[in-house]
Amino acid sequence: MLFSEARVVDGTLYLMYYPLQSSDQQLASLSQGVLHPVRLARDYYAMEFRNDNRLVLAKDSGGVQDWYELRNGVAVAAQEPASPVYGLPHHVLMDGDSCADGLNETQSALDDVRNHERVSILSDAAMLRATGGLLRKAVGVYCDHFNGKNYVTMDRPGLIFRIDGSSVTLVSEGWIEAASDRHLLMETQTKLVDVDAR
Repeated sequence: MLFSEARVVDGTLYLMYYPLQSSDQQLASLSQGVLHPVRLARDYYAMEFRNDNRLVLAKDSGGVQDWYELRNGVAVAAQEPASPVYGLPHHVLMDGDSCADGLNETQSALDDVRNHERVSILSDAAMLRATGGLLRKAVGVYCDHFNGKNYVTMDRPGLIFRIDGSSVTLVSEGWIEAASDRHLLMETQTKLVDVDAR
């Protein structure tokens, strides 16, 4: 299959993909490495997560657009919302931003307060140590939370790190596609890895 995108909605991990022998996009829930197809009214060539990822906008080859609401692994036909905004993307950290900025306005998951000053856990020294001297700086970082831990992904060259207190540990090459307290979906060059915390 050709992976498209994934989101976690109410504890369920949803995946959009194209089967190798089809030009129609598919929707499924994913649990413990098993895809569970989510049935839709017809075949669609493209789909997008919208409105806090709870809605799916599906388009068929004839130009028809249908809306579905995701509930407990099922897609229920829905009306077009008054303001159809895109689904929440990965949380990108820019200069001065943090994991928590823009989400709930709490202190940064990447920063710590020591001696009344904010100190970056993802420091140049920590990055240098975690990558064995390969990378000296963390730029273009995505932030996710899974199973009580904070994870960061660098877009280039595609590296995933776990933040443990003041240390940074290299977890894998690749990218985190979706994460929540219970689910983590990682994409590597060759496979998708679904981790379910129980």
